[in-house]
Amino acid sequence: EAKLDEIEEGGKVWQQVVDEFYDGFEDKIAIALGDSFSLKAQPVVSDVVCEKCGSKMLIKSGRYGKFLACPNYPKCKHTVALDKDEKPIVTKEEISEVKCELCGKTMVVKQGKFGAFLACPGYPKCKNIKNIEKDENYGKCPTCGKPIKKLGKGKSVFYGCSGYPDCKFASTYKLVDEKCPTCGGYMVEKNYKDGVYHCCASKECGYKNKFESVTTQE
Repeated sequence: EAKLDEIEEGGKVWQQVVDEFYDGFEDKIAIALGDSFSLKAQPVVSDVVCEKCGSKMLIKSGRYGKFLACPNYPKCKHTVALDKDEKPIVTKEEISEVKCELCGKTMVVKQGKFGAFLACPGYPKCKNIKNIEKDENYGKCPTCGKPIKKLGKGKSVFYGCSGYPDCKFASTYKLVDEKCPTCGGYMVEKNYKDGVYHCCASKECGYKNKFESVTTQE
């Protein structure tokens, strides 16, 4: 402050004062940048065992507070949130009726960034996940009576029984809630150039009935 006063009173040239200040200050900055000291708290080994791989989890600090993380990251990415008393926040997983088509285990409902989804409990060995279809009924399986689920993506969409692998029923076409009046079999919805038809799934039967006509805008 005294040197700043001298500059103000005209007794010192400001360039000289700045030059004197930085003489040695740059060396101190270089030493500080190379110092391994960090204000970030180091991970602490907890008594909580990782449910995915069996290792003792580490207490770490993040932008939203402390949490538990598996020490085997990135091979194991399991984490657990901690409450204000640093106790694990246990969330009860909702068990679905959907069987994982890759390993046969019953999938569980998990919460993600974009909402709820189905995940295989066999993770990380099985990484299968599925979207949860909302507010749409795809009918019941004509083989075992369990709900039908829409599976796949894009051009690979198909409709399968939620009881898989016990029931392996699957259909390329969406099922409709009516029986074939000719043979009593289940019906599916098919799109033709002139409209939507409800058709018997049996090729031998061949029954079909126009459900909705194609409309064109003038």
